[in-house]
Amino acid sequence: MEGHKVRTTKIGRFWEFIRNRIRPSPVPSSRRPGYIGYEKSRELMYCDMFAHLLAHEQRSTIVDVSELLAGIYLAHAEKISAFWDSSDQFEELLLNDCRIDEPRWFYWIRLYEALYHRKRDTFLGRHMRYSAQLLKTLNLAQELAASRMKGDSTAVLIPEDVLLAIAKQPELDIGAKLVRSGLDLQRLELTVKKWGESRGG
Repeated sequence: MEGHKVRTTKIGRFWEFIRNRIRPSPVPSSRRPGYIGYEKSRELMYCDMFAHLLAHEQRSTIVDVSELLAGIYLAHAEKISAFWDSSDQFEELLLNDCRIDEPRWFYWIRLYEALYHRKRDTFLGRHMRYSAQLLKTLNLAQELAASRMKGDSTAVLIPEDVLLAIAKQPELDIGAKLVRSGLDLQRLELTVKKWGESRGG
């Protein structure tokens, strides 16, 4: 019981760490004076955990755009698959640029083991930071989330916000490749907009 309590506390602290990676940001709203705060959806927090896991497995202390894109695939594949008629080119991008070369469930097992087994060499408790390019991408995702909010609200960031933010950066190599992979941008943009409407934003 004591060991379970230690693991539960450790996991709880990591959830809090992931939740706070995007802190409330003073992005002015054009619809009102003041500011909009931000929080990550639980789905995006899972994506972020996978991104940390992948960066750690590469012996890196920096989480980059490629890791978070891979994390979105690993944690959210069933949802984002709707944005491709054929996923062949996207899967090739994941293999070549994100180093996803194993079945998804292999990564889920490793994430489970990192969270629930007491091992020293895991990403839990490691000091890792976002790359400058990933911070830029997340800032753009925040703007996308803010655009669908009305009134005094907290904008909730979802994986689709980040996916769209990556695709909207053609100067970014992985962003250009994402668009060339057959991503249906129109469908993705509509999904992002409707998510806000369905939440009453």
